[in-house]
Amino acid sequence: MKKVVPALGFSYREIPCDPDGWIDASKYLPADFDLCRLMVEGKKRHMTGWVVEGNWFGRRIDSKDKVLFWKRIKE
Repeated sequence: MKKVVPALGFSYREIPCDPDGWIDASKYLPADFDLCRLMVEGKKRHMTGWVVEGNWFGRRIDSKDKVLFWKRIKE
């Protein structure tokens, strides 16, 4: 399935998520530079990061890490 990046005029409320607010990263990406809490495959703790042109970045995110779910940080 193709990833959809929110564009201007698009609301995060329109993206389907689980009851805790986690969004499937294989289907949807946040807008570029929006800070997010991430669930990364093989990691027990949540990480913080953002996406730029479809690639995940963050202080502790390695290029080999696979982001499974994300949740936008609203603060």
